[in-house]
Amino acid sequence: MKNLLIFFGIIILLFVSGKILLNIVNSESAQKPIALTPPTSYEYYYAKIDCPGCIKVTEFMELWDKKENIQVAKFDIGESQENVQKLIQRGSMCGIPTEEIEMPFLVTPEGVCISRDEPIIEYLNKLEP
Repeated sequence: MKNLLIFFGIIILLFVSGKILLNIVNSESAQKPIALTPPTSYEYYYAKIDCPGCIKVTEFMELWDKKENIQVAKFDIGESQENVQKLIQRGSMCGIPTEEIEMPFLVTPEGVCISRDEPIIEYLNKLEP
């Protein structure tokens, strides 16, 4: 009986130690900042899931008559944590706190941030190639 208690104690200790180590590794990798340079083209941040406005802007961009002449880099925030970090840093660059960033999100080469579908579509329609 005593050996069984020691065995379970060791198993619990190993489990807790592994969990603590895993949390440390995950928190260190998640907090590595990405060094972003100022935008050189338009940057469009969107989500394929649970974002009707993103779908609307993405569909607009697919049919947009200026898409061949105006470069727009697209970042799906659902694809990677790096894209999420870029979005947060771009929002911060524009003075927008993380919790107030609205999707979809467009950043111009001049560093202007535009949120939500209608303002983005309106802005893109006014661009000259």
